[in-house]
Amino acid sequence: MELQLQELLDKIKFEGVAKADKEADEIIKNAKIKAAEIVQSAQNEADNIIENAKNSASQLINSGEKALQQSGRDLLITIRAKIISIFDELLKTEIQDTYSPALLSDMFEKIAQNWSHEKSLELEILLNPIDLKSLTEHFLSKLQKKIRSGIVFKPVDSIDKGFMIGIRGKNAYYDFTDMGMSDFLARYLNPQLAAILKKADNNQEVPK
Repeated sequence: MELQLQELLDKIKFEGVAKADKEADEIIKNAKIKAAEIVQSAQNEADNIIENAKNSASQLINSGEKALQQSGRDLLITIRAKIISIFDELLKTEIQDTYSPALLSDMFEKIAQNWSHEKSLELEILLNPIDLKSLTEHFLSKLQKKIRSGIVFKPVDSIDKGFMIGIRGKNAYYDFTDMGMSDFLARYLNPQLAAILKKADNNQEVPK
């Protein structure tokens, strides 16, 4: 009887220990899993924080670079516009210098020669009063012998250099003034100049 009792006690003890060990193993296993999950969650959170920080830093850097690039582009555009403006002014000055009284006299003489057959129409030539006075004093007497009639000269204060020419009474003129010719030439030449400057812009590294 005592032996049976001892065997029963041993069995209960063994089973209790085994069960306790099993439960302990299960607890430890679950604790390890939970700890791993906590560690992974912490790692993920840390990774997110680092990634966000990198993105924020990158955005700040990109924003700074873009602002600097835009400033560089704005500067190049301003410089290009200034160069074209200077070019226009130089072109106008060159044309102004070209329109000497002697040249105007030769041009009007050729116009008169080509217009002499149009007896029914009168040409009207508009030019600066100073140029008209100079022509009158030095060249108009020579011109009058060849022009005779059919061409009327009219002073216009708004004309700086050059002249405008049209059929009298029609109020429509061909513009050979310095402004008109420089505008005409600039429309042709400026795109070429702008293309050259654009090519230079593309070849130039934007400041960083």
